[in-house]
Amino acid sequence: MDDFLIFHHDKYYLEECLIKIKYQLNNIYHLNINENKTKIINTKEGFVLLGYYFKIRNKKTIIKQTWNKVQKRIKDSNDLYNKKQITFSKYFSSINNYRFTFKYSNNHKITKYIERNY
Repeated sequence: MDDFLIFHHDKYYLEECLIKIKYQLNNIYHLNINENKTKIINTKEGFVLLGYYFKIRNKKTIIKQTWNKVQKRIKDSNDLYNKKQITFSKYFSSINNYRFTFKYSNNHKITKYIERNY
């Protein structure tokens, strides 16, 4: 995985970290950061990472995955399987990933949709 987060209360410290990370990646590993995806933000504003929305509210982390994105990914998996572009094993793993990710969440809309259709 090449995505990561650094949390700190001091914005200037994070800016220093970003400079050091860019230097290390560029000069040692010959890699570049995607400037369009790299941000220093206040967690109270919320942010999206790997398809999940994160927000800090009342010292608690709120994590959500949008219903539209889940529904689209499930539909895409169905289409790929029906066109024989992925194996049953890959399809089964994909659907079960959503089934068990949301099984214990409070997002009953997603859980019921998956259980009803798969």
